[in-house]
Amino acid sequence: MDKELEQFIKGARQIHLLNHEKQEIRARLFAYMEQHLPRQGGAGFFSSLKFYKYSIASTLAFSFIFIAGISMWAERSLPGDLAYSIKVDVIENIRDVLAIGAEGDLSWHVTEAERRMAEADQLATQGGY
Repeated sequence: MDKELEQFIKGARQIHLLNHEKQEIRARLFAYMEQHLPRQGGAGFFSSLKFYKYSIASTLAFSFIFIAGISMWAERSLPGDLAYSIKVDVIENIRDVLAIGAEGDLSWHVTEAERRMAEADQLATQGGY
């Protein structure tokens, strides 16, 4: 099987177009392009975005609102809730990365410890512990 494939590939590599065939294909491609490609007056890619600017803006706005909503939902979660893993694994890791310098890092870890203690208090009052 491998030898047949190798022979086929070797034979395919020996096939070449003649110069007049190459010129004919090139001429057909240019003729097709002239007939089917839109003219944009040299503005290029950015002028084609005018049509989509509202859909792009609305998609970005929806994404922002969706992410903000999930973040707010996760911030209010307690251990055992569905969103708690988002709070601990995603949001708090982002805050940890954004803490600048040793002072910011220490401040964030103190805040994080206070949050865990507040969560434990809430669970204790709700009877979750």
